[in-house]
Amino acid sequence: MRAIARTGARAAAAAAAAGLSVAGGLAACQGASEKRSFEACEAIGDGFRAAVWAKRHENITVLEPENDQIGRLLTALRDRRTTGADFRQIADRLMSLLFELALASVDTDEVTDDASILAEALRRTMGDVEVCKVTCDDTSKAVTDSSSLPADLSERDLVLVLVPVMNDHHRCEHLVEALTQRGVDAGSIVVVALTMSPDVADKLSKIEGGAIGVVSATIDSGVDHRGFLMPGLGVFHERYGE
Repeated sequence: MRAIARTGARAAAAAAAAGLSVAGGLAACQGASEKRSFEACEAIGDGFRAAVWAKRHENITVLEPENDQIGRLLTALRDRRTTGADFRQIADRLMSLLFELALASVDTDEVTDDASILAEALRRTMGDVEVCKVTCDDTSKAVTDSSSLPADLSERDLVLVLVPVMNDHHRCEHLVEALTQRGVDAGSIVVVALTMSPDVADKLSKIEGGAIGVVSATIDSGVDHRGFLMPGLGVFHERYGE
């Protein structure tokens, strides 16, 4: 997980959902017992249902319904036939586009971090940035090392928490807690992700009383019996490193 400290105005807004079709995609890769078709952001729905979801998640911005290019890139990444250099190229483009759209209104200054894949995409998008590592325990999800975070973190106007795939809210919750304990205002924290489960979105809408901002490329339909997101992106870091 990584945290990015920046200077500028906070990005916010809620989004309604639309209905882009995507293939069942990575079901086999994720170990699911059955394959089916999914609609983009089907957990949010559309029309009145989407409006209710947006009202209940006012701190969360979902970009896929508003951007056809993000939908196409996600569909390509979900296809288990997309491997190797093709997967990395599409993932890099999606992450760069996600940062461009999520941070368009934010003047950037400095950054802190922990997951190399998103960090590289962020550098390409934002140019020269300061990167600091934060690590979490794989079992408890608790922060085990945040010593490289800048001493003046509490003075930053915006702190971004970057997570590729969120099927569990605990790691992010622990990092947000570590940041607030260092004096970072909860209203200055924005979580940026490629995808997350509906349950994670629900939890993030309540952390610190809903004060943190969240920007995600999409919201997946749920998780399977093994805890994998469905339709998901497979084991993202393994596919990216193929």
